Amino acid sequence: MERKLKFLKISSLIIKAVAWFLLSAGIISGLATISGILSSYPRHIGVAIILFYCFSFLFFYTVAIIADILIDIKKKED
Repeated sequence: MERKLKFLKISSLIIKAVAWFLLSAGIISGLATISGILSSYPRHIGVAIILFYCFSFLFFYTVAIIADILIDIKKKED
C-alpha cells in the first residue's frame, strides 16, 4: 500500500508542476498576443488564451489537491 501512496505523492507533485507551467506559459503567450508581439493573431484572442490556460491550471491543480486529500485520508485510515 505504501507504493501506491508514493505514486500518488509523485503524481501530485508532477501535476502541480505542469499546472504552474501551463499557467505561466498561458499568461506569457496571452500577454504577447494582446501586446501585438504575435501579430498573426487578433489581440482579443489573447484574453481567450489567458482564460483557457487559467481554467486548465485550476483543473490540474484541483486534481493534484484531490490526490493530496486521498493521501491524507489513507494515512488517517491506517
